[in-house]
Amino acid sequence: MSELPPDPLQEEFDRFVAFGTLLDQQTRRYLVAYLRARLEPGYPPPEELDDTYYRYFTQALDHLFAGSDLLALLQDRPALSRQVAVDMLQWMRQAYQRVEEKNPFAEEQQRLRAAGVMPLREVTLRFPVMLDYLKHQYADTDFETDFYQDKLRTCVGRREFEAMDADSRDRFERIFHDLLAQWDARLSARLLAWQLARLEEERERFQQSLEAKVMEYQRLFRLISPFESYVGKYWDLSYFPT
Repeated sequence: MSELPPDPLQEEFDRFVAFGTLLDQQTRRYLVAYLRARLEPGYPPPEELDDTYYRYFTQALDHLFAGSDLLALLQDRPALSRQVAVDMLQWMRQAYQRVEEKNPFAEEQQRLRAAGVMPLREVTLRFPVMLDYLKHQYADTDFETDFYQDKLRTCVGRREFEAMDADSRDRFERIFHDLLAQWDARLSARLLAWQLARLEEERERFQQSLEAKVMEYQRLFRLISPFESYVGKYWDLSYFPT
């Protein structure tokens, strides 16, 4: 029995899943399955993935396809479908990388990581500075820094770390870990809101470029429709502004 010919579109997707740097491999697998389902009606879509970035990119792709002539343009044109898929995967990679490079919360993330591995003895000395920093980052209604300040000071009192009894140390550690958990949650929420806003800007820019290319391609087909098999490589979004 003869082997099936290679599927260039699936090969492109497989490379993205195996070697991509966007998100994690499982999420990349869901993204390409979703994209293929949009490019090829009848292809089974993936089940819902409970991941914020996956939901964002699938919603962004919905926006790109909605109200566009792109799907009609791709019918029975596998070479063009492959190029469109390549462009979209490239857009997702570049958009996410640009957002990561401009991250305004990088310093705060570094402070949080450092606090998470700080020895408890050092924490008893440095927590006032840490909480003062957080007071300048968050409103009182968003982060109860005064509450943590009072609780941690009560545990330490005027004693050196070595003079604290076991119960005081345990209570201090529990309160500090709760503080870190609150900080991580608040920071993650701020970062996610900022990232999604920037990604939406990237999506709008790409959509404008995509729509312009669809219109250009349609004009080309009206002019040279008898020779459309020769223009599969005409599609090119490499000029997409960065």
